[in-house]
Amino acid sequence: MKKICTLIVAILVSSGVAHCAKMQGPVRKEEAPLQLGPKIRVLLAKEVNSALVEAKGTYRVIERTTQDVISSGLVGKRYILHAIKEGLRWGEEFPGYHHITLVPSNRQTVFYVNGFQYKGVVDVYLEANQQITIVNEVPIEDYVRSTVALQLKESLSKEALSAYVIAARTEAYAIALTGQASEGAWDVRAKDVGYFGNGVVLQGYGVDEGVEATRFMVLESTKARLPEHVRVMPEKLKEMADAGYDAKQILHKCFPNTRLNVTADPNARVVR
Repeated sequence: MKKICTLIVAILVSSGVAHCAKMQGPVRKEEAPLQLGPKIRVLLAKEVNSALVEAKGTYRVIERTTQDVISSGLVGKRYILHAIKEGLRWGEEFPGYHHITLVPSNRQTVFYVNGFQYKGVVDVYLEANQQITIVNEVPIEDYVRSTVALQLKESLSKEALSAYVIAARTEAYAIALTGQASEGAWDVRAKDVGYFGNGVVLQGYGVDEGVEATRFMVLESTKARLPEHVRVMPEKLKEMADAGYDAKQILHKCFPNTRLNVTADPNARVVR
């Protein structure tokens, strides 16, 4: 895990992901974007020949650099996404486009990539070898729901779960901020963090409620730096909660040089 130097998070009201239309009429610019808080970019597939991609709900396809909408749909879409000569194809061809983004038109729309369900947007990059790389840019709140749901093997009390979720969110914010400094198209690899999208939340031992109860809360350093990582074993949290400690007390005992802070609101995102 990358060293966390600071978590005084720089926040900016999102300018959102702009989009436009080219193949189905005049080019248009994006209206008011969906604003769902700071995001993290997760690598789903690197340099593969193709992927089965499905939109469930209304969506738009944009060219990320120019922010032009090049396609849209009202009833969903399911096709193999792959490279063509000098472009991409997803049911229809996008000649000349090397980077497209699939954008949900509302909070209910989700995307499936090779059978796994994802919230947020899906970036597709055309590589020089005529293969594609796929990245899910997902709100950190949804990312935490997914990863924590698979990390826990049993239910925790409300206080223990809140402490665990806050620690996991802190780590995710740190990864996203570190990713700003690199030129890579993603912050973390899905296989390295056990990220399998939104569908796994359904088996999550109350994780959804724990994330909502602590929404946007992270640990902030009170000194020059934080510990090497901010992960703590569920068994230790359970033991401390059983001893009568609340979530704030648990985190202070585990990480003495930190305090709780709210880093974002629903209309903000991490500055990139």
